[in-house]
Amino acid sequence: MKKLLSFSIALLSITTLVACSGHKTESKVPEEKIEQKQIKFDEKLFKEAGLLPFKNEKQLELGELDSKSRATGAHIQLKDSDEPTEKRESKLTYDPVGWHNYKFFYGDGKKEAWLMSRGHLIGYQFSGLNDEKRNLVPMTNWLNAGNYSGTDDQNQSSMLYYENRLDSWLANHPNYYLDYKVTPIYQKDELIPR
Repeated sequence: MKKLLSFSIALLSITTLVACSGHKTESKVPEEKIEQKQIKFDEKLFKEAGLLPFKNEKQLELGELDSKSRATGAHIQLKDSDEPTEKRESKLTYDPVGWHNYKFFYGDGKKEAWLMSRGHLIGYQFSGLNDEKRNLVPMTNWLNAGNYSGTDDQNQSSMLYYENRLDSWLANHPNYYLDYKVTPIYQKDELIPR
């Protein structure tokens, strides 16, 4: 009796599944007509909103230094073909306000590294700017390169992580534009952005 009941329940379940899977309902959703309107471009509105208007060409805007000589922001629009082809100079000569070059020990206490670096708001691979004071801020090596010594582009806490992924996106979408804006956040008189 128990086997017959189990078989009947199994057969009923299979029949229900087969019957339900074959049931089709036709949706009668009315087609909407989409009206296209041409919008007049107002560059002033874009500027007020802090946006770069799209001009189908590379654009780079750097904010002016504030009263404390801190970089205030950078914004770029570019395609992959707009990226610089020259290799970046390895040495920076400009020291942004607040930058100090301290060495510290980390890990096992025997490894030594520089704590701070001069970081680009818009990375060189996009802007082609290396020693531009309006594009440089002091930041920890961890934030800039993802590691205390060398680089780690797998560290999601670093700018390098995002810059490399944006650069990869550009390479994989050569006909598209990247619109990238970076704004350092300062608290009152702090010289190092958060």
